Amino acid sequence: MPPLPPRTHLSLALAIAVPLMLASCGGGGGGGFSFTPFPAANGGGGDAPPPPAPPPGAPKFAVGGTVTGLAGSGLVLQNNAGDDLAIGADGSFSFATSLDDGADYGVTVKTQPTALQVCVAKQAFGTVAGAAVNSVRVNCSEAGADRFGFAANERSNNLSAYTVSADGSLSAATPAAYSLAGTPQHVTAHPSGKKLYASIYVGTKGVTQYTIDPAGTLSQNLNITTGVGTSPVFVGVEPKGRFAYVIGDGQIHRLNIDATTGDLDGSTAVAVAGGNSRKLGFDPDGRFAFVPNGASVEVFRLDQGTGVPISPPVPVALPVGGFVDVAAEPSGRFVYVSTGNNPGTLLAYSIDQTTGALTSIGSVPSGNTPFGMAIDPTGRFVYVANRNSHDVSAYAINPRTGALTAVPGQPFSVGGNTPNSVTVDRTGRFAYTANQGDNTISIFTIDRTTGALALQTARPAGANGPQFFALTK
Repeated sequence: MPPLPPRTHLSLALAIAVPLMLASCGGGGGGGFSFTPFPAANGGGGDAPPPPAPPPGAPKFAVGGTVTGLAGSGLVLQNNAGDDLAIGADGSFSFATSLDDGADYGVTVKTQPTALQVCVAKQAFGTVAGAAVNSVRVNCSEAGADRFGFAANERSNNLSAYTVSADGSLSAATPAAYSLAGTPQHVTAHPSGKKLYASIYVGTKGVTQYTIDPAGTLSQNLNITTGVGTSPVFVGVEPKGRFAYVIGDGQIHRLNIDATTGDLDGSTAVAVAGGNSRKLGFDPDGRFAFVPNGASVEVFRLDQGTGVPISPPVPVALPVGGFVDVAAEPSGRFVYVSTGNNPGTLLAYSIDQTTGALTSIGSVPSGNTPFGMAIDPTGRFVYVANRNSHDVSAYAINPRTGALTAVPGQPFSVGGNTPNSVTVDRTGRFAYTANQGDNTISIFTIDRTTGALALQTARPAGANGPQFFALTK
């Protein structure tokens, strides 16, 4: 036989190879061609369905807001006690870490600016609700160092005057005292630092007004003896400096304050306070007034144009009687009440942002007969002067819940006798107590991290029976 041509060899090879491939691939049974390059995921026996695509990532939302009034550097914010964010100028901000829908957020000031400013976060706590949060407001204001101090002395019927040094220490001003026509109970300064007001509840009763000159010297230019009750025990100025309120004979009297001069004018009785009322506190925006009255605290919602209560007060029953002081922290979410009992209690409440209504969030024990109270300007610490244990109780404020925790080392001795009030300076670096029992003023340095007090000295007041101590710039 002659040899096959080359083309015949190729045809024969294909004829043999194709059936073998079909057999090895399982082909021929259905008349088609199938090819499985890898074993099936189920170990054979047919094709496996493709694995499902991974679900898309759950959405996350940024948390941020706006900073206003900042001067200088050093401001550091936190969200949920972490995710530090340094802020160098006014404007919008956003934290690096976004949060899941439904997650809680809480913006706080970790570090205040290096300049003498105080920054407070508002609208700073809440829950992410399907959208980015941009409603946090961080408001910074010039604190400036307080330069002058004034004590109301009930047994010597005068005001003592002091200059305040950079380290918080006090020295007698010139003149060192100003005589009054009666017994003072309370003294307060206008936020501008231009005026000082004193309530006189025995003798020539009324409210005495002084002008403060740039050197801290006082000049009396007004003495209101009508329209403020026959025994005014308290005079206070709402945070925006537009109205003054006087408590006398169980009534609250509102006085207009001239926006240019700071002069008092136009007294009007606006509410019944009750016979046990001796103090009045405001939320930081001047929307609500809180008046302790024995077994309750009455909440007044104030008209922002007139300063007059919009509706009858809402009384909040309190667990024990004898309440003497009330103060709201700077964010306006919580208020605290001292009881004046022995042993004492400090009560904490949350504030409804629409009505001002109070809801209890607990209490902590204080010293004996807690009286005057103060909150540092950053809103982190509250201090209570305890008359009969001669010390100051100190508590840290939980920024989310308002709950109080004792500051390590408290209570802190005043080094004197019978502190009637406690005052914190506008920078949050120093605290002062007016010690009625031994006629001294105690000066403390505040640890700005822990809130602990370090006594500098209890210096002579230069007068008898200091009741209250006011600072002004």
